[in-house]
Amino acid sequence: MTFVISKLFTYFLLPPGVFILLLLIISISLSHILKLLKNFKGYSIYNKLNKHIKLIRLFSIISIFTIYLLSIEPTKDFLLLPLENSYPPLNFNTIKNADIIIVLGGGSYDRSPDEHFHASVKPDPFKRLIYAYYIHKTTNLPILVSGGRVFKSERIESEANAMKRVLIKLGVSEFMIFTDTKSKNTYENAFFCKKIMSKLKIKNAILVTSAYHMKRAVLSFKKVNVKVIPAPTDYKTDRTGYNFDSFMPKMSYLYDTWCALHEYIGLIYYSFKY
Repeated sequence: MTFVISKLFTYFLLPPGVFILLLLIISISLSHILKLLKNFKGYSIYNKLNKHIKLIRLFSIISIFTIYLLSIEPTKDFLLLPLENSYPPLNFNTIKNADIIIVLGGGSYDRSPDEHFHASVKPDPFKRLIYAYYIHKTTNLPILVSGGRVFKSERIESEANAMKRVLIKLGVSEFMIFTDTKSKNTYENAFFCKKIMSKLKIKNAILVTSAYHMKRAVLSFKKVNVKVIPAPTDYKTDRTGYNFDSFMPKMSYLYDTWCALHEYIGLIYYSFKY
């Protein structure tokens, strides 16, 4: 029982739970304020404020349910699973004709101390690199890492260079790694990777990215007429069913929901833009 209570305190003292709690307190407080105004000779003030306070309460209640629903496991699974199931896991029997492994970036931290104040890749692209390394060790294929600088100065290291450094640390020969340092989004990943593949005179690629991102990635490569073999990784749904903990609001679930919604918006945008 003590464990459950401590967990509840954690859920509702940290975001997003604390925002739900604060909005709930505001909603209840406004209701009491209205009653006080009505009962203690504040009827004229009550009439003036009634509509405004009711609107604020309605907004608070809608916000509570929205934040709650977006930050629980069933919601993020509902949104992520269709994306993650778009392509099956890589079947190594289907990659005999592959010439290269393409790994898409997903963000980096600038001036990271553990990288001697160079860029450090974020968790999602790091998982992609680990999976690409596994494929490389199995196939001995070269690796093309793709990721530039988004809204950043040329003095900032590109994500592709940070990804290359990770692969070298894992033991991949520098001569087996190619970099696209220009791309700023998924479509540009495909566009610049195609240019590099054309220079290398190769056509067939294994595409490594997070499972939730694979659908938009494959669409982007199709837009530039490059057929790829999907190799999804970094799955964010555990597929083991739900328990009490699954229905508690968490920032990690909210982030995963954000990732899914970002993909759906991206798919719509890419369908019209490119």
